[in-house]
Amino acid sequence: MSWQAVAKPVMTEVYSEVIDENLMFYGLSSVSLGGNWRLVKCNLAVSPPTCQALDTGVAVPSTDGHYNMRELLLEGDYLYGCYARWSSLNCFRFHKNTGAGSSYGTVAPGGDSSINYHTGVKIKEDTYYYMARVGTGTEWKIWRFKGSPSQITDSALWEEIGYIFRDPTSPSTCPEGSINYSYCTNMFWVYERFLIFACYQRCPTGNVGNFAVYIFDTVKERLLNSNFEEIPLSRTTTDPAVKITVTNPPSNAVIAAITPCFAVDIANRKLYIGQAWGRSDGARAGTGITKVDMVTRQATFVDIQGNYEWMGVYPIALTADNKVVFTVRDTDNVPRVKLFDPLTDSVTNVLDLTGGDSIVPFGPPALNTEDTQTPIRTVLHTRTHLILSPNWQDGLKIPKRIVVSSPASNQLRIQAQFQLAPSNIRIRIWEVPSYVIEREETLPGSTSIDRTYNVIPGTYRVEVTAL
Repeated sequence: MSWQAVAKPVMTEVYSEVIDENLMFYGLSSVSLGGNWRLVKCNLAVSPPTCQALDTGVAVPSTDGHYNMRELLLEGDYLYGCYARWSSLNCFRFHKNTGAGSSYGTVAPGGDSSINYHTGVKIKEDTYYYMARVGTGTEWKIWRFKGSPSQITDSALWEEIGYIFRDPTSPSTCPEGSINYSYCTNMFWVYERFLIFACYQRCPTGNVGNFAVYIFDTVKERLLNSNFEEIPLSRTTTDPAVKITVTNPPSNAVIAAITPCFAVDIANRKLYIGQAWGRSDGARAGTGITKVDMVTRQATFVDIQGNYEWMGVYPIALTADNKVVFTVRDTDNVPRVKLFDPLTDSVTNVLDLTGGDSIVPFGPPALNTEDTQTPIRTVLHTRTHLILSPNWQDGLKIPKRIVVSSPASNQLRIQAQFQLAPSNIRIRIWEVPSYVIEREETLPGSTSIDRTYNVIPGTYRVEVTAL
């Protein structure tokens, strides 16, 4: 099976795209198109996939890209999403079949109404984690939301965990005149119970081009560095415990940015992220892929040529042999999917995205059901195309239902269903607050499991993982 590109009927923002268990893709149009939001639906269960765009009847609040809807969540017949621009979350609801939409209210997570760039993910059971830029623009927080999508505006269900980091506000501007804000990736790379992400300040004094890689442990609710070592909250992105040092920055760069999307080779502790470097006159000093050693926190920049769009080069996935899948608008002005070999730094063309663009401001779409939200790493996207990798259905060996119940005070019942049967399924039961693994069992692959365990009465967290 070869790579496939499926053109969307209108451009969507990949901040707000999900796939349901029937393999129906949903995405909301970019506010830059003006008019009303459109709900794009693509049926991945047929070959070739078919798409349509539905008018939601809801006018976009602004054509400023900061007002794009983020984190589309699915419950029953409805999709829920919110936008924020130095504000509370402004939420909307859309019918998944008709597209009809309406305002759904607002919420200030943990009482914070200064939110930008919120990013969230559901981790098994009924718990979501969100991060966002707040306050001065050089601070980012993380919250827990414990509820269903239809309860997204219930402030009682949100709890602030704390500041991921607090960068200094000085200098207030960068050499080419832009504001010296801090940014994080617009995605979490989900690895078992861990959320991996990266953050940076636009032009920190003496640290241009360096950035931080963080890991959030969703069981212990602790912040870790890229080597899985626990670190305090509220430090800076240039703290030596988290800072990734790029060893070969372009010599004339005075400002740098990392892409909002990235890819992780967890087995070899490598992370691949796009990076764009700027000169004092605003011109590019270099654009390419930065290879990060998560253990040593050292990184190497590899320049890649192109007629770049926005950030320029977008790493979004890994192949089975650990080549990096990325998109870029090529030197002949055609947006393409390419493969980068981190061992040789060579690049191979894979697929043209003719008539579209290469911009990927988010990670892969997620399988989003009422019980779980899991990235499908074999289904990729730009704003204009869905990209199906060869044998893309292999990426569906992930949970679509996880239900935990307690038939008796000394019992836990764990039920799970999978889109496709994985090779093996691991169950872990963690006792809270000691975070000791009370039980662990690995089962042969199946499309469903139903297990009951005897435990000492108490509080537990359950982890179900496809292996």
